[in-house]
Amino acid sequence: KIQPKDIAGAVRASPDEVIVGSEEEDPTKRLETMSTITLGLGERVNIDTSGLTGRLTGSITIRSGYDAITRATGELSVAEGKYIAYARKLDIQRGRLIFTGGPIDDPGIDLRAIKEFPDVKAGVNVRGTLLQPHMTFFSDPPLPQSQVVSLILAGGSLESAQNRTTGNSGAGTAALAQGGAILAQQLGSRVGIEDVSLESDITNETSLVLGRYLSPRLYVSYGISLTQQLNTLKLRYTLGDHWTVRTEVGQARGADLVYSIEK
Repeated sequence: KIQPKDIAGAVRASPDEVIVGSEEEDPTKRLETMSTITLGLGERVNIDTSGLTGRLTGSITIRSGYDAITRATGELSVAEGKYIAYARKLDIQRGRLIFTGGPIDDPGIDLRAIKEFPDVKAGVNVRGTLLQPHMTFFSDPPLPQSQVVSLILAGGSLESAQNRTTGNSGAGTAALAQGGAILAQQLGSRVGIEDVSLESDITNETSLVLGRYLSPRLYVSYGISLTQQLNTLKLRYTLGDHWTVRTEVGQARGADLVYSIEK
């Protein structure tokens, strides 16, 4: 059973850490080994990690020692699996981990998970890589992304999902907020996010914003749209008591030099 140990609470070493008095290893004394291993999975290999559970099948070839990175080629498929999206379990229709010769810990991912309701089917497509997945929502019959999220979160029928997101905008926002809070809790525990909030712009586009201080002067935030495929990266650097530089990269790009006075 493949089930990585939860290290969400582990303390990471500082990037500028220096070990005083450590002895450098003589490269000539190292035993260099190179290996090529083909791994074929049987009928009783299970995975339980990052919201993905199920039985794994397939085979991969692992190469190590040829350079600094352990690489893999091949494909693993998920059978009889479940995928958790917004704290809800969905049945996996298609699940593949695709290794194309890159690092073994970051394969390509192609996953489709679905949940059936009385008069509609709703689900998620996940593509990209294991370390940088990209999630989109779908339904049959087709619905706006916000209604699909609401349906997955609260369940019910097609009519109830439409009422939550169109007839009552407050309830629709609440559903998105609930999903954002669940997602933020999962991400925050993994990467040490300090601030979590929901923000809306002049077009009423709602985004989940995750941020943290990288230094006493540098603050970084990442906005994830809850209804569209839009992401925004913002940086704020404090120059002194009154001056701040702000930059934004996303659908629009820009930078501002801000002078502020407290009253």
